Amino acid sequence: MQRATDPEFFCPGASATVLFICLVSFASGASALIFEILWFHEAGLVFGNSVWATSMTLSSFMGGLALGNGLVGRYGHRIKRLIRFYALVEIVIATAGVGLTYAFPAMTGALVFLFRPFLDQPLVLNTLRFLIAFVLMLAPTTAMGATLPLLVTTLCASDPRFGRVLGRIYGWNTLGAVAGAMVCEIVLITHLGIKGAALAASALNLTAAVAMLLFAREREKEGVGAFEPALSEATPSLSFAGRRLLVAAFVSGGTLLALEVVWFRFMTLFVMSTGLAFTFMLAVILTGIGLGGLIAGFLLGKRPAMSRFVGLVALACGICCIANYVTFQIGLPNVFWILDWNLILKTSLRLMFPTSLLSGILFTWLGDAANREIGNETRTTGLLTLANTTGAMVGAFVGGFVLLPDLGMERSLFLLAAGYGAVALCVGAPAAGGNRARRAPIWYGGLAVFAIVLGLFPFGLMNNRYVQIPARRYSGDGAAIVGVREGLTETIHYMRKDFLGAPLYYRLVTSGFAMSATVGSSNRYMKLFTYWPVAVHPNLRSVLSIGYGVGSTAKSLTDTRSFETIDIVDTSRDVLDMNRLVYPNPKDHPLYDPRVKVHVEDGRYFLLSTSRKFDLITGEPPPPRIAQTVSLYTREYFQLIYDRLAEHGITTYWLPVHQLLLSDALAIVRSFCDVFDDCSLWGGSAYDWMLVGTRNAVGPVSEEQFAKQWQDPVTGPDLRELGVEVPEQLGALFMADAPALKRAAADTPPLLDDYPNRLTPAFSPLRDDRIRFFRPWMDVQKTRAAFGESAIVSRLWPPALRQRSLEWFAVQGTINQGLAFSPNAITDALFGMEPPLGDMNALDEVLTRTELRTLPMWLLGSSEQQQRIVDRRVREGRSDTVIDYHLGIRAMAERNYDAAAEYFRAVQEQRPTDVQVALRHIYALCLAGKTDAAQAVADSFPERARLLGLRAYWAFVALRFHMSRPGSGLSAP
Repeated sequence: MQRATDPEFFCPGASATVLFICLVSFASGASALIFEILWFHEAGLVFGNSVWATSMTLSSFMGGLALGNGLVGRYGHRIKRLIRFYALVEIVIATAGVGLTYAFPAMTGALVFLFRPFLDQPLVLNTLRFLIAFVLMLAPTTAMGATLPLLVTTLCASDPRFGRVLGRIYGWNTLGAVAGAMVCEIVLITHLGIKGAALAASALNLTAAVAMLLFAREREKEGVGAFEPALSEATPSLSFAGRRLLVAAFVSGGTLLALEVVWFRFMTLFVMSTGLAFTFMLAVILTGIGLGGLIAGFLLGKRPAMSRFVGLVALACGICCIANYVTFQIGLPNVFWILDWNLILKTSLRLMFPTSLLSGILFTWLGDAANREIGNETRTTGLLTLANTTGAMVGAFVGGFVLLPDLGMERSLFLLAAGYGAVALCVGAPAAGGNRARRAPIWYGGLAVFAIVLGLFPFGLMNNRYVQIPARRYSGDGAAIVGVREGLTETIHYMRKDFLGAPLYYRLVTSGFAMSATVGSSNRYMKLFTYWPVAVHPNLRSVLSIGYGVGSTAKSLTDTRSFETIDIVDTSRDVLDMNRLVYPNPKDHPLYDPRVKVHVEDGRYFLLSTSRKFDLITGEPPPPRIAQTVSLYTREYFQLIYDRLAEHGITTYWLPVHQLLLSDALAIVRSFCDVFDDCSLWGGSAYDWMLVGTRNAVGPVSEEQFAKQWQDPVTGPDLRELGVEVPEQLGALFMADAPALKRAAADTPPLLDDYPNRLTPAFSPLRDDRIRFFRPWMDVQKTRAAFGESAIVSRLWPPALRQRSLEWFAVQGTINQGLAFSPNAITDALFGMEPPLGDMNALDEVLTRTELRTLPMWLLGSSEQQQRIVDRRVREGRSDTVIDYHLGIRAMAERNYDAAAEYFRAVQEQRPTDVQVALRHIYALCLAGKTDAAQAVADSFPERARLLGLRAYWAFVALRFHMSRPGSGLSAP
C-alpha cells in the first residue's frame, strides 16, 4: 500500500526531484494568489472599486503576467543558469510584492492629485488607472508570468515528456493558488492584516528561492553539474499548425475567463455576494483546472499520443458547460440565498467544476501538441501561457462589459459553449499517426454530439426558472417582478406590490439580495438621513449622498428646498437607470432635479479625488459584507468623510445591525467614534440605525428653525407619513451618545483598511445574542434618561423642545415594538398585510392621549400610501369592502369614531366571520360611547372567534369600557 510520504503518492511516476519542483510550483502559485488578492484590495482603495476601476486593475495584472510569459518565450533560450535565474525571479516577486503592498496606500495622495482633474472624464481616467496600475505591478507580475515557463523548462531536464511535465507544474501551481486564496481570505488577512499577509506571501517566494539555490548547490556537489537544462536555440518561426494551436490557447483562455464572469454572476442569484463566497467559487474553478492539469499530465505519461484528442476535449468542455447549466436546478437547495459554505461549494461544484477540470486537461494537451510543432520547451511554455493569459484578459473584459450587459447570462453561456467548438475546429481533427480510420468516427461523432447539444439549448430557462428563484424570498406578500436587467455589475430585479391595482411599494433586489425598498419602514430610516441634520443645522447648502438604492434618501434631499447642490454617487448606472420604474414621471424623479449631479463611481474614490467640502454627507452603501464594500465602513474611510465635511458639517451613516455579528457592529461603531468625537446613535426602523457625527457642529438652532421642516408643504407631509409627526418625536429616536458608544466598543478593535476581516466574512442573520445586547439600546426608559443627560443633545437641541421630547419616548417605544419585535404589527401594515391585533393598550394610549394620525393607522393596519390609493379609487367611483375598511381606519385615526363604526359595520355585513373587522367595529363603537351597540355586536359574533386567541382583546375592551360578558365567543378570561 502506498504511503502519503512517498513521492509516487503525490506525483505518479515522480522522483524526489520532480516532487521537489512540484512543491516549489505549489508555493509559487500560493504566493501569487495571495499577492493578487492583496493588491486588488489595496488598488481598490486607491483607484476605487467601481467596475471600470476593478477591470483596469485586473487588466494591468494579467497584462504583466502575459509580458512575463512572452519574455521567457522570446528570450528564455538565452538564460545560462536557469535555476539561479528562477531563484532571482522569486526574490523579485517577494520584494516587489511586499513593496507594492506598502506603496499603494503611500502613493494615494499623489495619485489622487493626478486623477482629480479627470474625475468626470471616464475615458481619460480609466486609461490613467490602467497605465499606472500596469507600471506599479509591472515588476512583480512580469516575474510571476516567468515562473511557470522556467519551472517547466527546469523539470524537462529530468523528464523529456513535455506534456507530463507541463501538467504537473501547471496542476500543482494552480492547486497552490487554491490554497493561497483560501488561506489568505480565512487566515492571513484575519490575523495578520493586509501587510502581514504580504510578508507571509513573500516568505513563500523567498523559501522557494532559497530552496532552489540549495537544490542547485547540492546537485553540483553530487557532480550533476548545476542541474541546468541543456537549452536549445529557439525556433525562428512558427509553423501554421503551431499558430493554430496558440490561437486555440488564446480562445480557450478567453472563453474560460468569460465563463467565470458569467458563472459568478449566475451564482449570485443564489449565493450571498460576499468576498468569502467568491473565494470559495474561485477555489472550485482553480481546483478543477489544477486537477485537470495533473490528470492530463498523468495520461500523457501513460500514453503520449493522448494529446492528439485535444479537439475532443474542447468539444467536451462546451457540452459540459451546457449540461451543467441545464441540470443545475436538480438538487438546488430550497433556500433564497445561500450562506453556508458547504452549500456554496456543492452548488459551485455542480455548475463549474466539470468544465474547469476539462479546461485544465485542454490547456495541458494544447501545450503538448504545440511543443511538437515548436520543439523548444521554454519557448513553447512561454508562448502557450502568453496566448492563454492574453486570451483570459480579453475574455474577462468581454464577459463583463459586452456579453452580460448585451446578451445576458443565458445567451452568453450559449455563445461561450459554442466558443469551445471554435477551439476544437482551430485544433482540427486528431493528428496523423496511429489508426486514423479509428479516430475519424470519434472526431466527427464528437462534432455531431456537440452540434446536437447546441441545437437543443434550452433558451428561456433563465427567465422561466432561475431568475424567478431570488424573487421567492420577497414575494410572500404578493410582490411580483416588474423589471429585470443584467447589468455591468449585478443582476437587478425590481419587484412591486400592488394595492387596489396601484403600486404600494417597490423593492430593489440586486444579485439576489434585497438592497432597498420604498415601503414605509425602509423610507423611515433612509429619509431621516436627511431630515435629522436639516433640523439641527442652521444652514445646510451642499450635500453628498453615497449610495442611491431606490432613491428614497435622494428624494428627501431634492424635496428639501434649502439645498443648493446635491451630489449623488453610486457605482451602478443600471441601478440609477432602473429607478425610472419607481419615478415614471420625470417631475418626481430625484435625478432630474437641476441641483443634482450624478457620479457613477465608487464612493470612497470620489471622496479621495474631490477637493470639495460638503455641509452634509449621507452614507447608505451596500451592506458591509457585500464584496468590495467593507472599505466603506473602515476608520480610514470615516476619516475621509470628516476631511470632506465643511466646518460644522454633519454626516449621517447607515448601521444595519441586523446583518452584523455583535463584534462587527461594535467594530464599525468603534471606527466611527475614533474619528467623530461627538458620535451618536439614533433609531431608524427596527434594526436599521443611523450613526451621526459632526465636524464641530454648533447649536442649538431656534425652535422655529428646528421645526421648519414640519411646516413645509412638501417635507411636512413626508415626515408625518414616516411616523415622525411632530418635532419632539425626532429627539425620541435617540439611542446613545459618544460616551456610551465608546464604552460599548472599548474592547473591540476598530475596522481598519489593513484588517478588513475584522468584519467577519461569513454572513449571519440577527440572532438572540445580538437581540439581547441591542434591545437595551431600544429600551425607551433608558434612552429617555440618556437623552436628558446627553451633551450632544444639549448642544444641538433647543432647550424647551428637548424637555418636551422626553414625553414622546413612550410613543417611540410603541413604534419600536411594532417594527422590531415580534409580532411586527407596523411592519405588516406597511407591507400591505393584515397586522396582528397587537397591544390594544398601546393603541388606546395613542388614540386617546395624542393627536397622532400615522401611528394609529399603522397599528390598525393601514398607511398614508394606502390611503392615497383609496382616495384615488373613491374619486373613480369605486366602492368595496377593502376601501371601506381602510376608510374606517382613517376615521379612527382622525378620531371620528362614529364614521369609523359605520364603515366597519358595512364591511362586517359583507364579511360576517372576519374577526379583525368585528373587533375594530366593537372598539370604534366603544370609543364613540355606544357600548350597548358594541355589546350587541359582541353577543352576535360566532362562537368560533374564541378559538382565534381573542380573549385578551375582549378582556381589554370589557375592562376599558365596563362591558359585561358577551353572550358568546368573545368572553373575557
